[in-house]
Amino acid sequence: MRKILCMIAALFVAFTVSAQLSVRGGLSLSNMIGEDAEDLDPKVGFIAGLGYDLEFAQGVAFQTGLYALTKGYKWEDAVTSNAIYLQVPLHVAAKIDFTPGTRIVIHGGPFVAYGIAGKTKALVSVDTFGEDGAKRFDAGFGLGVGTELGRLLFDLGVDMGLLSPYENIKKKNTSAYLTVGFRF
Repeated sequence: MRKILCMIAALFVAFTVSAQLSVRGGLSLSNMIGEDAEDLDPKVGFIAGLGYDLEFAQGVAFQTGLYALTKGYKWEDAVTSNAIYLQVPLHVAAKIDFTPGTRIVIHGGPFVAYGIAGKTKALVSVDTFGEDGAKRFDAGFGLGVGTELGRLLFDLGVDMGLLSPYENIKKKNTSAYLTVGFRF
């Protein structure tokens, strides 16, 4: 048993050595998609957080992290929904060497998110996640493409929610983002 634990610890250390942390931030553009969502307008917001990149084979990595981001929408001049979520992506990435020190990164996979704050403004301002409001849990699938320029990171992606945050409504969160980051 001790040998197995030592081997697991050695593998963990080997993986951790090739892991890299990053800090990222940028702009997001969110909206709702689905039934009766065609009258909604996108909303500009933010995304910021810490990333964790574990390259487990040459050119293949597991990417995750913890990000705070806004999701929401506008409807004419009557309603604006601003929600802040904590989101954890679980992506697999292919990293392609472009030039020495520069790689193109294509990534995709599921995400889970939890709403932590938000306001919906109509005639009055109400808590987005209050009683009779939106559900806090969100999950979906994301795709993205980025560039690693040494320690600098640039990423462009889209997240498509699979769950409706509202009872009896088939609209789902969707967002696109552009981030800039620094890898440690």
